[in-house]
Amino acid sequence: ASGTGAARVTTLAGSTCGYADGVGPKVKFNQPTGVDVTSDGTILVADRGNNCIRCIRPSDAHVWTLATRGNYGYCSSIYSPVDVAVDGQGVVVVALAHCIGLIRGGQLITLDGVQVTSTTSVAIDQLGSIVLTDFDKVNRVSSIRKLEACLTPPL
Repeated sequence: ASGTGAARVTTLAGSTCGYADGVGPKVKFNQPTGVDVTSDGTILVADRGNNCIRCIRPSDAHVWTLATRGNYGYCSSIYSPVDVAVDGQGVVVVALAHCIGLIRGGQLITLDGVQVTSTTSVAIDQLGSIVLTDFDKVNRVSSIRKLEACLTPPL
C-alpha cells in the first residue's frame, strides 16, 4: 500500500554530472546505474557514463574509483557498466555492455563463453551462481539467465 511508511532521503555523494573522486558534493558521477553493498558497508556504484566502478565509504562519504576503462580491448576493460553485485569474499560482478566481468584481487576477468546481448542487472545467489537479465531488441528475446557456480568459494 502506498503512503504507509516514511523515509528520510539523504545524498551520500554527488552533485553535477561529470567525473571526480573526493568527498560529498565535490564528487561527480555520470549516469550511475547500479549499486550493491559489501559486507563492510562500502557501496559499489556502476558509473556507466564514466566507464568505471566507484566505491563510497558511507561513514565519511569518501568516493574513489575501484576500476576503470583501460586499453585492453573489447570486454577486457570496464566499458559501459550497468550494474554491480558483490559476494561475501569481495568478488565484484560487473554487467558490462556485452559481457560479464569479475573484479577479483584487483584484476578484471571476463567470463569466456558467456554471450550476452544487453545485460541490465546482475545478482549473486547463495551458491555462488550469477543471475542476470538479458534482452535483445532486434530478435525480441528477453530472458533471466543463471551462470552456475561461477564464484568459488560461494557466499
